[in-house]
Amino acid sequence: MRLNKKKKSTNTSPYPDEVIDRLARAFYPAILACWNSEEGQRSLVGAKPLHLAAQDRSAA
Repeated sequence: MRLNKKKKSTNTSPYPDEVIDRLARAFYPAILACWNSEEGQRSLVGAKPLHLAAQDRSAA
């Protein structure tokens, strides 16, 4: 088994994987800070019922 085998890309956008990776690395600290803040937690609690309702509609 080869451990360093490159994974197949699932990227279907017109942007290269490297660009997407750089953007993700740039935005990750801000997203994590928001997620861990009190305001972010309140927002998450408020959005969860909406997300579940949307899932129920799409499953039906």
